[in-house]
Amino acid sequence: MAGRKGKSNSGGLCCVQASLILFNVITLLGGVATLGIGAWLLHQSLNSNSEAALLEDLSNANGIPFSEDFKGISIVLVALGSLVTFISFLGCFGAFFNSRCLLLCYLVSVTLILILQLMVSVFAILYRQPVNNAMREELISIIQVKYRPNNTYAIPVDAIQERFECCGVNGYSDWFSVNAWPSENIVPDSCCHVLQNNTGCGSMNPKYWQEKGCIGQIQIWIVEQLHFVACAILAVVFLQLYGIIASTLLFYHTKSMDPYSSSQRTSTPYKSYSYERAGMM
Repeated sequence: MAGRKGKSNSGGLCCVQASLILFNVITLLGGVATLGIGAWLLHQSLNSNSEAALLEDLSNANGIPFSEDFKGISIVLVALGSLVTFISFLGCFGAFFNSRCLLLCYLVSVTLILILQLMVSVFAILYRQPVNNAMREELISIIQVKYRPNNTYAIPVDAIQERFECCGVNGYSDWFSVNAWPSENIVPDSCCHVLQNNTGCGSMNPKYWQEKGCIGQIQIWIVEQLHFVACAILAVVFLQLYGIIASTLLFYHTKSMDPYSSSQRTSTPYKSYSYERAGMM
C-alpha cells in the first residue's frame, strides 16, 4: 500500500508540475501580449497622425491631463507585461526543478500582482465618470471661450472634428454664439461633411454639418482601445488565479516528498530507541 501511495503521490506531483509549466507558458504569451498592447498604445500616443496624438495636442494647448494619463497607462502596460513575462520564467524554472524557494517567490509575486491589478481596475472604474465629466467641461470651455480661427486651439480642435467626423462637444449647436463669432449661428468648416470644397460651408445650410458630438465619438474610441486592454488583463487574471492554486499545490507536494523533512527526522530516533529497549528486555 505504501508503494501504491507513493506512486499516486508521484503521479499527482507530475500532473501539478506539468500543469504549472503549461500555465506559465500560456502566461508568458499573455505577458508578451500585454507588453505588445502597451507598446502599441504608446506608439499611438507618439504618432503625430493618430487620434491619441490629436487629443494630446488639444490637451497640451489647454492643460488637460488626458495625454499624460494615456501615456501613463501605456507605460504601465509595458512594465506589467515585462514583469509578467519575467515571473512566468520564474514559475517555469521553479516547477521544472522542484525548487521550493523559486516556487515561493513565484507564488508571492503572482499574488501581489493580482492584488495590484484588481486595485487598478477598481480605481479606473471609480474615476471613469469624473474623468469624462472633466473632459466634457474642458472641451466646452475651449469651444465657447478660447477657440479662435488659426490659433493654438483651432488646429487640434479642427483635426479632431475632421478625424472623428463630429461637431462640437454635444452637437453643432455648441458653436452657436461663441466668443469667436458672437451672435452668429455658424460652425467651423471642419464640422462639415466631406465635400469637394469645404471652404465656407460652416456658414451654409446645417444639412452639411456633422450632427454627432465629439465627446461621444471620443469616448467610443477610448472604449474601443480599452476593450483590447481589458480582455488581455482579464485573461491574465484568470491565468494568475490558476497559477496561484497550482504553485501552492506543488509547493506543499514538494515539501511532503522532502526526505529530510522534520517528521522523518523525528520518527527515526524514536524507532531506534524502541528497538534498543526491546533488545535489552
